[in-house]
Amino acid sequence: MQTLATFLLLGAAIRLDAQTPATAAPPADTNLFAIYLVAGPVDNRLTVHGTGNWTHLPLLRAPIITERNLHAYEWKTHTLRLKGGMMPASLGRVPVQGIPFVVVAAGEKIYLGTFMTTFSSMAVAVPAIVADPIRGDLATMVIDRTYPGGDSGPGPDLRNDERIRRALEAAGKLDRQVPNPNNVMEMDPVHFLHLTVTTNDTVRVEKPGVGTALARFVEFGNRSAKYVWRFKPMHGGRAKSGEGSVDENTLGHAIVQAGDIRLEWSDGGASKGYVYYYPYREHAELFGREKFDTE
Repeated sequence: MQTLATFLLLGAAIRLDAQTPATAAPPADTNLFAIYLVAGPVDNRLTVHGTGNWTHLPLLRAPIITERNLHAYEWKTHTLRLKGGMMPASLGRVPVQGIPFVVVAAGEKIYLGTFMTTFSSMAVAVPAIVADPIRGDLATMVIDRTYPGGDSGPGPDLRNDERIRRALEAAGKLDRQVPNPNNVMEMDPVHFLHLTVTTNDTVRVEKPGVGTALARFVEFGNRSAKYVWRFKPMHGGRAKSGEGSVDENTLGHAIVQAGDIRLEWSDGGASKGYVYYYPYREHAELFGREKFDTE
């Protein structure tokens, strides 16, 4: 008897590809970069534990994302900015068990991942995209290393495969600037929220499955800032601390990194800045210097 998870995943595959049959391998030389949904059920050991051979899995013939509907891919954060202002309509509602996908570069299968929803309490050990509804001129999707573990996970980071980088670069999508003078992040208050920080302000971030981080801003410069940070993993392990800096003059988005937690940052002028976070992935609060010194 099929489990509920298998039924949902199979149902999703049938719904998404009612007129396009599955194929064991993506069509050759069609796209430089593509994300395909997996056709039919998937053994959860492949996604939940990240073990086993997944390369034999059949894919839907039509990819759900290609360089044609991808505006830009930011390599540092593995952020995809899609054209059209929304997730692909064919994805539909993601069940709590997730919908597996495969990232393909120049016709070669690179890694298995899963579309997830924040309503899910499941954990997966493969790269994951939280596919809850997004509003804005460009949809923003982040490929996390795991779910809900974010940038922490066992083994090598599959997202950093050089074949993907080369394909994105050849397609002209790698770290491409978004032509939006109003800043995409500020246009999307549902998906992004921000905190305004000044000298000695402390941002405290708690990310489920990852840990807790503190970042205190100590100096502001020309579209840049310096900070000190602390990080404590959620499931044990040694706490970390250090110093960091962000510079909006560099290519791509400036990133505040505190251990395994990363937040986007932009200059606010007059010795202040903005720290952006995803409310569906993490909880962030603003405190004074004493929070950094005492917690």
